[in-house]
Amino acid sequence: MTDQKINPAEDKPCKVMRVKPEQADSRLDAVLEELFPAYGLRGRRRLWQWCAITVDGKARKGSFRVKEGEEIAVVQNMSARPPALFSSALTTEAAPGYSGRPLPAGAPFRRVAGYEEQRRKRIQAYKPRIITAGEDFAAFGKIEGVASAALAGGGKDSVEAMLDRHWPEIWKLYAGEQNIPDQPLPDRPLLCNRLDAETSGLLTAAFSADKADVFRLYEREGKVRKKYLALVHGFAPEYLLMPKTLDTYKRRSTLVLQREDMDYTRHTRAVLLKNIHAVDGDEPAGREWRAALRYLMGLSGSFSLLEVTILRGARHQIRAHLADAGFPIVGDSLYGPASSARAGRMFLHHFSVDLPGFQATWMPDWDLSGIDFSW
Repeated sequence: MTDQKINPAEDKPCKVMRVKPEQADSRLDAVLEELFPAYGLRGRRRLWQWCAITVDGKARKGSFRVKEGEEIAVVQNMSARPPALFSSALTTEAAPGYSGRPLPAGAPFRRVAGYEEQRRKRIQAYKPRIITAGEDFAAFGKIEGVASAALAGGGKDSVEAMLDRHWPEIWKLYAGEQNIPDQPLPDRPLLCNRLDAETSGLLTAAFSADKADVFRLYEREGKVRKKYLALVHGFAPEYLLMPKTLDTYKRRSTLVLQREDMDYTRHTRAVLLKNIHAVDGDEPAGREWRAALRYLMGLSGSFSLLEVTILRGARHQIRAHLADAGFPIVGDSLYGPASSARAGRMFLHHFSVDLPGFQATWMPDWDLSGIDFSW
C-alpha cells in the first residue's frame, strides 16, 4: 500500500508505504521503486540528497534491509530544492525505457507537423541581430542551424560572413531600435566566441582586435561567465560539477579523459531548473512536459532542464561533459542516443554572457513557462 499526504508536523509533502511480503529482506533503495517508478536505481539513490527517509520512524540508508509490515516514509526536504518528486506526473507511470541512464535508441520522437519546413524557412531568413552593444563589445543572437565562423561553415553561410556583407544595415537597425543618434559606423566587430552550428544563443564580438585580446585575457582570468540552457535525458541531480579534462586534438568528437583538469576555468557546472516527465502518445499527460519541448510531440521519457555555466569553453565542452555524466543533450546526435537525431534540433542555448563592463541576455524561443530562474 502506498499513500501520499502532508507531514502534519512540518507541513511537507510525504509518501508512505508498507513493506509487502515479497519485498521483505530487500534493500530500501530497491523497494522505493514502488513510490518512485520513474527513477532507476541510480536516481533512487539520490533521493537521500532531497528527502528524509525513515523505516518505522528511524532514518535508514539505502542499503538497509527492510522487513514485512514496516512503514517506509519519505519526507521531502523543501530547502534542498529537489525535483518535483511528489508530482503525480512523475509517479503515476514509469518512464518507458528509463533506467537512470539515457533513453535507448528507438524512443519515439514525433515532431509537430511542418517542423522541418518551418526550420528551413527560419534559417533562410536569418540575419544576425544585435542583442546588446556597448563601447567595446556587442552580442549577437544566433539561431540553431547556422554556423558561427566562415571557416566552420563548410561552404555554408555563417554569422561571420553575414556580418561582412550586412554590417551597415545590422547596425542601422539596432541604432534605430535603441534611438541612438547618427554617428559614424563602428568597425565591423570580431567574433570572440563560437557556437556549434546546432547550438543557438549569444555570440560576443569586439569592436577592435585589441578588445578581442582583452576578452581572451578575461577568459583566462575566469572573468567571463557564460550561461547556457540545456535540456537533457534523465533526471539530473540538483547540482553537477564536471571537471574532467577534455581532449579535442584532431577529433571529430571531444574525448573526456578520466582525470581532473587542474584549470578551473575549463570546468563545467550545472544547476537543475526542472525535471520533466513525458509519456508516450500524441496527447501529453499534463502541461508540465511542455516546459522546454515546444517543437516536439510524443516525446517519451524523463528529462531535466539545466542551467549550465562555463568560464572559457573548449570545443563541444558542455555536450561532452554532460554526456559523460550520463545526461546527454536532447537532439545531440553526436554524443546522445541514436534517437536524438530525430529530435530535429539540439536543445542547447547560450543565454547569458557577463564580463567586466559588458553583459547580455537572450532567452531561447522554447516555451519556458513555469521555470524558476530566481536562483
